[in-house]
Amino acid sequence: VALRRQEPDGLLVDVRIGGETYASQSFAALPNEVVRGRDAFLRGFRAGLRRDPETAGRAALELGMADLGRALRRLCLPGDAAGALAGLVDGCPVGTTVEVWFEADDPELLGLPFEALRLENDRLLAALPPVVVLRRPLGLPAADYQPLAGPIKVLVAVAAPDWDLATEVALDQERELQNILDATEAAGRLEIAQVNILEVGHPDVIAAALERDAYHVLHISCHGMPGLLELEDEDGRAEPTTARELLDPMRRAGRPLPLVFLNACHGGVEAGQTASFAEELLRAGLPCVLAMQTSVSDHYAARLARAFYEHLSSREVLLP
Repeated sequence: VALRRQEPDGLLVDVRIGGETYASQSFAALPNEVVRGRDAFLRGFRAGLRRDPETAGRAALELGMADLGRALRRLCLPGDAAGALAGLVDGCPVGTTVEVWFEADDPELLGLPFEALRLENDRLLAALPPVVVLRRPLGLPAADYQPLAGPIKVLVAVAAPDWDLATEVALDQERELQNILDATEAAGRLEIAQVNILEVGHPDVIAAALERDAYHVLHISCHGMPGLLELEDEDGRAEPTTARELLDPMRRAGRPLPLVFLNACHGGVEAGQTASFAEELLRAGLPCVLAMQTSVSDHYAARLARAFYEHLSSREVLLP
């Protein structure tokens, strides 16, 4: 599904299945129902009047997400494309996957919560077993990458500058590490996952570890700013780092790196950014970047990280 801007405020949506154009539709602007749903989603949980805040907030958010999912279907799957996609998913052979790519040519469109999209029978597309939902900048070629053999190896860099030397509130390093260790504990006992934790979260230290061994995942937890990560040096001072400053030492290591798990604010696409940190990593040739958009100390970010590693460690190899 490709979304392209058209002058002055319009957009064009193209749907291709198996490389062939299936449906296309122009819109005068991003539909108001999508804008309202996206904005409500970004505001997060809200309390109701008669129920406890957590229950009321969850119910309101779930209702809003369902409405947003239907609005995204009407935007992204014009004509009978939704039915065709449902038929493709339901009819795919056991053991195969259906990759649904969302592409866009600007950050606002690429940042839409496509994972909320619902099919015509109100099924959540991203939650269907055969489906893999991905997004990428429009025109970015697929990375040429061969899977690495197991066990899954995770290289962890948690950048937590000393509290008196950081530009942000000090990161809870122990909590960040414990989330990963908890998620991979069972797989570690079965020797199907290995976790290597770096003492210093600096690009040169990361590159040195990659020179010594190949890893499936580089997990970086740190504070983030638009276009920058706040890493650290050996003296505990904050080290603002661009994507290029992270990548250059890694290139010298000469190792394949299938996936970067970026647990930092402002890592993914956002309105007002010409290119996100995640996009720069993709354009540099990394096959896949998982960017967490929530605060690194947020309870839900911890749950998502744990779910990701529990799923990952159940596989024998990491697919592209």
